[in-house]
Amino acid sequence: MGKMFKLIKNEIIKLLKRKSLLVMLLVIAFVAVGAAVLFNYNREIDETSSDEYLVGKWKKEIEDLERFFAPDHYLDNAYADNSTRGKQYRNRSEMLQFLVDNHYSPYDWRYTSGLIQAMFDHKLQMDMNYNYEHHKSEYDRLKALADSDDWKTYYRELAENAEENYLYLHPIAEAEVKDAAWFEYEYRTQNDFRPGEEPWRDQLIESVVSSKISLAYFAQEEYERTHLEYTPPLGRDPAMEKPDLTLKQVAENRKSVADKLAVATYRLEHNVKTDVGSVFGEVPVLSGGKVSPFWECFATSSEFILAIGVLVIIVAGQIVASEFSSGTIKFLLVNPVKRWKIVIAKYVTVILLSVVFTLLLYIASALASLAFFGADALGDVIVRVENGVAWGISPYLAILGNYGWAFVEVLVIATMAFAISSLLRSTAISIGVGLFVYLSGTAIVEVLATFGIDFGRYLLFANMDLPAIVKNVAVFPNQTLPEAIILLTGHMVVFLLTAWDGFVRREI
Repeated sequence: MGKMFKLIKNEIIKLLKRKSLLVMLLVIAFVAVGAAVLFNYNREIDETSSDEYLVGKWKKEIEDLERFFAPDHYLDNAYADNSTRGKQYRNRSEMLQFLVDNHYSPYDWRYTSGLIQAMFDHKLQMDMNYNYEHHKSEYDRLKALADSDDWKTYYRELAENAEENYLYLHPIAEAEVKDAAWFEYEYRTQNDFRPGEEPWRDQLIESVVSSKISLAYFAQEEYERTHLEYTPPLGRDPAMEKPDLTLKQVAENRKSVADKLAVATYRLEHNVKTDVGSVFGEVPVLSGGKVSPFWECFATSSEFILAIGVLVIIVAGQIVASEFSSGTIKFLLVNPVKRWKIVIAKYVTVILLSVVFTLLLYIASALASLAFFGADALGDVIVRVENGVAWGISPYLAILGNYGWAFVEVLVIATMAFAISSLLRSTAISIGVGLFVYLSGTAIVEVLATFGIDFGRYLLFANMDLPAIVKNVAVFPNQTLPEAIILLTGHMVVFLLTAWDGFVRREI
């Protein structure tokens, strides 16, 4: 075993002395940076959620509303000013102008909570001379809350009103109703989370509240179905109703809402701004928010494993064939070491270098993504849920897992190139043949699949995309993971036997 380690060490030292290794490292860095540059160039920048864009929409709506009162409008000005419709338009225009003049953000709590809307609802009633004094008093009270920035008082009022309304709708689910009504106020005041400062947190709080309300509804529905005589909603034919099926649907919907509640609660408790599961093809139970381009770019980097395959073919094509083409094989065999140990040492060296190259691409891609898109999203996670229990998974591990799947291809290609190198004993020919097979193999398999030539499913390149096989989107239908693993293993055994025969049994 000691001699084997020494042989591997010698092979690694020989590789490190080659100038081509430095070129390969530069190629890996270039691929990582180039992928980030390409992604940044092609990505679409969404500005529809920015303050400037949304305030611009307010201003545009003001202009559109003001046209209603323009002298050349098809309705006369008296109708525009005095009709209910005209007063509603005027009220809407005044509210938007109020927001713009006071420099309110579209995410300001006074706007998102409905306080400003409630103010101008009272103002509309004042303009229509309906119970003027009452609405004037309410308008002044709400405006005082807005001017003083007293969000705690207003959110307490919202909770009190919500509890009253929810209990009226769902009297049986009293505990669920109170929990839903008071959650936002208690969460914000206990943690001192001011509304509007973190829109993603506001959305999660809204999801928690809506989920709790839905659970209260399901509790009320289940009680009525099991304890009361069921009366179908107006307009439905009682003969068409299936209470047992409806109860089953209620239970399924309740489970779905409970999962959403678990995800939203987990993200709030762990300060998870974004669920990046969508980057990996997952459909989040709860909308994950806008995923940072850092993760989108980093996650796609595993697709550039093709570059590692090319570099590994070059290394494997040289490591044996160069010994013959340069004549150093005779000096190598002078040592009292069996040939099979030499071939194993060279093969292990190729595999170790493949692992190093793959990890370097992973690290270089992370650094390139970080350089282009910043570090704001480094704490994001993938949130998964089952039976109402949510947990987080690191995207770094998920991306590393993608590299692991892709490395299977590198491993098989490295073994193939090693066998070609041992068989042909010419560096240039070994590398050329290896690259030709690697770059054309997938295309050949796709052609066979297109023409329905089914034996193509047993070829090497039809079985290397294991994630596609797992998702049942491989080039040939009904391919399975066990079948692919068996075929890849069989190919690798043939390659290793070929390499062993070419180096150990053939004459030098």
